[in-house]
Amino acid sequence: MPCQFSDGSFRVTSKKGRLQYRFQFQKEQVSVYGDTKQECWDKRLEYMKNPPEKRKRGLTYSQWAQKWLESYKRGLVESAYFKSMISHLKNHIFPTIGEKDIKKITSLDLQDLLQKIPSDNVRTKCATIVGESFRTAKVCGLINVNPYEGVKIKRYQQPELGAMTHAQQKQLLEYIDEKMPGTSMNDFIRALLFSGMRQSELNALRVENIDLENMLITIDSAWKRDTHNIGKTKTKRGKRKLPMAQPLADLLKRRCADKAQSDRLFGFDTQEYTYRQIADIFRALGMPFTGHVLRHTFITNAYEFGFPQYLVQRWVGHASFDEDNIYLSLRTASNYCETEVTAYMRLLKKMTVLNVY
Repeated sequence: MPCQFSDGSFRVTSKKGRLQYRFQFQKEQVSVYGDTKQECWDKRLEYMKNPPEKRKRGLTYSQWAQKWLESYKRGLVESAYFKSMISHLKNHIFPTIGEKDIKKITSLDLQDLLQKIPSDNVRTKCATIVGESFRTAKVCGLINVNPYEGVKIKRYQQPELGAMTHAQQKQLLEYIDEKMPGTSMNDFIRALLFSGMRQSELNALRVENIDLENMLITIDSAWKRDTHNIGKTKTKRGKRKLPMAQPLADLLKRRCADKAQSDRLFGFDTQEYTYRQIADIFRALGMPFTGHVLRHTFITNAYEFGFPQYLVQRWVGHASFDEDNIYLSLRTASNYCETEVTAYMRLLKKMTVLNVY
């Protein structure tokens, strides 16, 4: 009995009635031609029995990008950054060029891809991923020409954080004392302003890190916002000892009460919470800052009070003096006012710097 199929579709392709028969085979659409339906069905049967060898596809960008991530990025960059790269690839890059042969992707393809991303920040991050992946592809001999070399885009400009004025510091502390007295966030902000610690470092502090007898804080870890657990500090210099004057010691002693040695002083499970909370506070005050400005402000206060540069560098865990220089913004005498913070810095200097009376 002649073979027949119930699926597929026919259409007439010539005046003589020649038929085109289209059907799905192994997830691909196939067309065969014949003068009758039976001839088309027979050709389909023959095709299914002896399918032609699939034409070898070139390496697609998505295949290369995944290989590049595994070989050149996993374990070599912070896990949070690694996850953000995967997110940008899936959401912004793969939908446009993911299935294209990397040898056939042009500068214009990349230009159009990046220009359609409305956010300067996201566009810049995607451009970095695309640029690095194509540069590596060229070094590996997978492409002869790097199409990214012809791309020109508007890049995101990181805003200058600067440092808070004394009046702004006073306004901040008055605000949190009024709106959130006695709370963990109140203590958290004060501790940042008094110590210059990163939020991730303060959030990872454990009772065992506080030496009240010698008035020292040992910073040896950081809270990782992607894995929600304690991990390494941001840099090798991040592991350090930081002196504390009495007001900060009293605050941390209160945080240590009724806790085991391994317990954290602050129980914030997600770093995003502290970022958002502090950003909301600055927004309510009409100040264009994020929480990181508290670290900048401590550094600027220290220099203004004449702390030696090597001490400031050691306390904040910076790797070089050049990194410190970006915070040396001059303050005029008219901007100075006595605050809780200036009183703290004066106490800290008296206990740490020689020849202070």
